[in-house]
Amino acid sequence: MTQGHQEATGEGAPPPRWQRRQESVAAPKRGSGLFKGCLIAVVVFGVLSALVLIGLFGLLLTGAMVAGKAARGGLRLEEVTIGGEVGAPKVACVPVEGVIHGASVPGGGLSPVALVSAQLQRAGRDPEVCGVLLYVDSPGGNITGSDILHREIERLREGEHGKPVVVCMMDLAASGAYYVSVAADKIIAHPTTVTGSIGVMMPLYDATGLMKKVGVRSESLTTGSYTEMGSPFVEQTEEQKRRERELLREIIQEMHARFINVVAEGRRLKPEQVRALADGRIFTSAQALEHGLIDGIGYEADAVQAVKQLAEVPEVHLVRYRRVVSFSDIVTAFARGPRLTFAVEGVFPRPEACRPMFLWSPPAADGEGRGAPPP
Repeated sequence: MTQGHQEATGEGAPPPRWQRRQESVAAPKRGSGLFKGCLIAVVVFGVLSALVLIGLFGLLLTGAMVAGKAARGGLRLEEVTIGGEVGAPKVACVPVEGVIHGASVPGGGLSPVALVSAQLQRAGRDPEVCGVLLYVDSPGGNITGSDILHREIERLREGEHGKPVVVCMMDLAASGAYYVSVAADKIIAHPTTVTGSIGVMMPLYDATGLMKKVGVRSESLTTGSYTEMGSPFVEQTEEQKRRERELLREIIQEMHARFINVVAEGRRLKPEQVRALADGRIFTSAQALEHGLIDGIGYEADAVQAVKQLAEVPEVHLVRYRRVVSFSDIVTAFARGPRLTFAVEGVFPRPEACRPMFLWSPPAADGEGRGAPPP
């Protein structure tokens, strides 16, 4: 291509002066638009963030107010149909599962004893509920927790509108779980149920040998020679151990006597009959029936039939209660946030474990201190 041609067509020639001036003026305008866009985005983000913070504060405030009302109003339970004939008199099916624990659950949750108690009270208040079917599958647990549930069942039966209670034993209904069961009008056990274990245990440990190996020694200040009684961290002489064991044995003997009396009253047996069985042993359902510890062997349908007979109704509507998780529960969990805990149960036993318990706990190292104390 010739130079003349380039000049004729304008290819390769510099742009005119007026075009260069227009481009130089347009450039800063594009940069200014970008700056304005960023500024607007920052302002919008800030406004939205402020609105979110205000919203969260409002939620927390509302949650606190709702939590206060919920605490005053009690636990919220929702009724759910699980079987039977809708419209017939209702039977409340209440499970007692796992270790019976009456104290607060770590983290501020609801204890199993409080939950079961709330369900029993709900059944007692409902005029449409003609009876309660208690599903028991537990190795027992705390003495006080077991006693609370036993008393709740008695109140349900003996109230102004007394309602029959039937226990349906599942895999395991031992120790504290049996203590709870004897408050019912009737006990039906599955053919494969294990029950009994009428006795008291107090777990005690000695970790002083391990402490010596790792170079740790207890130097607690106390106001008496028995202030640290039962502690696994304090080295003692044989005489000190003997005196402490005597004091602790008196305590569990008293708890054991209460257990025997509760079973004798609930099962309409003589105390000496129960005492002969109250050495901590467990029984099959057939053995328990032979000794009068239960009323029959069967399945869920047999337990439901027993409720019908006691309530004198032809048909029943089976319901259960489900806890309603409220907005305040969610807000409380959110406000509490994650918690870091340092668990040393694998090395040292928890202090709360060293207490009398109605609990069947098979993995004993030497069998000492388990079940009922000797007469």
